[in-house]
Amino acid sequence: MRIIVKGKYEKRVYQIFFAIFIFISFMFIGVFSYNLFRQDKRDQENMLLQTFEANRSNSQLRLEIAMNEFENVVNHEYLRSYVTEDEGSLMYFYAIKLQQELQKAVSRVNNISFDIYITPVDTEKPVLTSTSSEQSGQFFETTLAMSEQERDQLFYEFVQGRKEKVMMQQVEDEQYIMYVSRRAFEEKTVLFFLVINTESLITLGEEYTWFLCNDEGIFAWNQAGNIDREGLYQRFSEQSQQERIVYENHEFFVYPYANIDWTILAEDTSDNNNFEYVLIRMLLPSLFMVFVAIVGAIIFSRLLYRPIYDLMTELDSVKHNSKYDEIKILHTKASEVKDLNIQLRSAINERDRLMEHKINRDLLFGVKDKKSQLYNQKAEDKSFAVVLIEFIGNEQFGDQEVQIYKNEIVEFVQNSHGVRFANLSTGICALIVEARTLDKVKKKLQPLINNIYLEGETRMFAAISDVRVGFESIKESYEESQKILEYRFLYRTQVMLTMDMIRKKDKKVHYYPLNLENQLIHQVVLGDEQALTIYDHILEENDVYRSLELDARKSLVLVLIGTLQRIIQELKVTPEEVFEKKIDFWSLADKWNQDEVFNILRNSIDWLCLYVRDQSQKEESQLGQEMLRFIEENYQEDIMLIDLAERMNISEKYCGILFKKETGENFKAHLNQYRIRKAVNILHTKKEIKVATLAKEVGFNSANTFIRVFSKTMGMTPKQYKDRIDEQ
Repeated sequence: MRIIVKGKYEKRVYQIFFAIFIFISFMFIGVFSYNLFRQDKRDQENMLLQTFEANRSNSQLRLEIAMNEFENVVNHEYLRSYVTEDEGSLMYFYAIKLQQELQKAVSRVNNISFDIYITPVDTEKPVLTSTSSEQSGQFFETTLAMSEQERDQLFYEFVQGRKEKVMMQQVEDEQYIMYVSRRAFEEKTVLFFLVINTESLITLGEEYTWFLCNDEGIFAWNQAGNIDREGLYQRFSEQSQQERIVYENHEFFVYPYANIDWTILAEDTSDNNNFEYVLIRMLLPSLFMVFVAIVGAIIFSRLLYRPIYDLMTELDSVKHNSKYDEIKILHTKASEVKDLNIQLRSAINERDRLMEHKINRDLLFGVKDKKSQLYNQKAEDKSFAVVLIEFIGNEQFGDQEVQIYKNEIVEFVQNSHGVRFANLSTGICALIVEARTLDKVKKKLQPLINNIYLEGETRMFAAISDVRVGFESIKESYEESQKILEYRFLYRTQVMLTMDMIRKKDKKVHYYPLNLENQLIHQVVLGDEQALTIYDHILEENDVYRSLELDARKSLVLVLIGTLQRIIQELKVTPEEVFEKKIDFWSLADKWNQDEVFNILRNSIDWLCLYVRDQSQKEESQLGQEMLRFIEENYQEDIMLIDLAERMNISEKYCGILFKKETGENFKAHLNQYRIRKAVNILHTKKEIKVATLAKEVGFNSANTFIRVFSKTMGMTPKQYKDRIDEQ
């Protein structure tokens, strides 16, 4: 395939297809990317939902475990005793028991990191932890990273009646969620702290932003960034029943905890539109589609341009390069084609004229062409007459002058309705005139005769036949006009000659034109019975038995006797060889006034035809015998019908016809039959001969062909035939 684009039109075609393919490609990329983005987003959301749901479930489970342990501590039996005892050994005893219970609660759970602390609101009592008891001021400062003011504010809130509180506290580098609950024993208030490590409670990675909130607001988060927590909580409060909320272009998924008024607001902050994603999902498909667009544009432009390319390649005078303009060249060539088309149209018109001329000649000669539309037309209601026109002049009157007159006749025919023209010979042409009566034929011809100017001694004769019905009668009318034209010199001053004029002269002279005599001689020499038909036609035309005058009758008998003598001379024989007796034709001249003389002449013609056919059969039989001898002498060679024809000195076609006529089968079949007969004879005498050798010996080039022909002729293979001979 050519890659380089050549030619201005080809470039335009390529550019159009390239633009179309680029447009389609980017449309496809857009739709593909949009659907891919939507699918990725759905997949990402599903993955986030699964991740958030799994994290919420795990977080819920851990929180419930921690809360259960916390409730066990809060409801411990020694708690009241510890709070109500002010001092002494019992208070320390209860404190130790509670520390042991705290240690058990914290150590029993491994999947979440938390601590439980017990502190009376009275700051003079120590804070109980799972490992020790500490002074309140030191505990809040070191363990919970709370200042004294923050601690007092917390105590104050609970003294005022607050029952519980949740808050987040940063201790060194770690974040903790503190759940504080209040209990009162005999007007003494105790605070219980459940401190949970946020990383052990919520295991979402750094790529996620999350917030924990309750009915009071957001109390914990991992990375708030520039997000307004109060605004976010306000939006959450307004849309608390929805599964996701959108705040300041941030989309948060909402996951509430069961059995506790906590809710997680989580957002995926990972960057999914990284370079690899864009490269794989967008850039590479785009580059591929651009490549497809280029290749597609080249292929489709080649397919569309191919006919023009082939056409331009066929133009030897055009060099296929990037500078030529195909459209301009095709316009130039189209002009040339237009000129050729004009010439072709002229040639077609000339062909049509010649075809019409041929049809008209066929009508005159009675030739029926079934392909011609003319013979498919019904003409039973149409009548025609044939007009033979002949021009005769002096010695200077030649073909050029005759052609001028014929051109005038052709022009007359083109301007006339129901007139056909046919050129017959140098000085003679024919018109087929459609008319009902002879007078109408003359009326149609009169303008033609008036317009033709005859110079000097030039004479024009128009022999008009009688009017007859149908196309089939045109041949008869033509023959009649020929007969009329033979009497032209009897009417030198007349231009239009008719059959009525001839009939007045016809009884005084016999009708036996030279061409009719030649036809009779030719048919007899061929041995064709058509000769008798011609002879009967001559007698019929002369009406010898009724109206022919005596002098004309005598003259006709004499010329017929002369015709018989010419036939015998053509055959190069004597009358005795033909008729097997001595015969004197001139003695028949004395019987010219007897009707039997015409029967004797007819029988003589019939006898001559029989003699010719008999001689022809003898020659063909002799030739057939020579053909058979040729096969018998040369059957071992690779001979064909053309070899036989060359030996007999005749054409291949005639040789094949004659051979089948003499033998009843074609040459190849007879040759194969003769070869098989020879092969059978050899098998009887040479029983050990190989098939291949036998095939070659009887003239077959191939052993397979020999076996096939042998099997077809004998009904068995050569080997089977040999085995049968051995069995006998």
